[in-house]
Amino acid sequence: MLVLLMRILCLLGQLGLLLVCMLRLLLFFLVPIAGWAHSSAAGFPVVWFGIIHLPDLVGPDKQLAETLTDVHAALAYTMAGLVALHVAGALQHRFILKDNIVQRMLPGSRPQGNGEGRA
Repeated sequence: MLVLLMRILCLLGQLGLLLVCMLRLLLFFLVPIAGWAHSSAAGFPVVWFGIIHLPDLVGPDKQLAETLTDVHAALAYTMAGLVALHVAGALQHRFILKDNIVQRMLPGSRPQGNGEGRA
């Protein structure tokens, strides 16, 4: 029974990892787009790296700009929370599980052992 419970927890952990990674990637694109839309609605020009002037995504609209401010902030805080979860997972692997996941991610490392700790 304990083995079954451990396997279920492992599968839930892998599912959680997949969801966190997918959401983080999605938010990586949505946060800047929401900020761009907010700047457009607020009437601010958007210049990428001080070189390329980006077109407005929406026309000037004060009420939309206020809404997009909240949307942008909520998405950014959500992404920060997911990054914190990711860091917590890495710390769990390093200090609680004591597997070699973190070391395998470092540049120049080579896979070792029998594959223990693979997600």
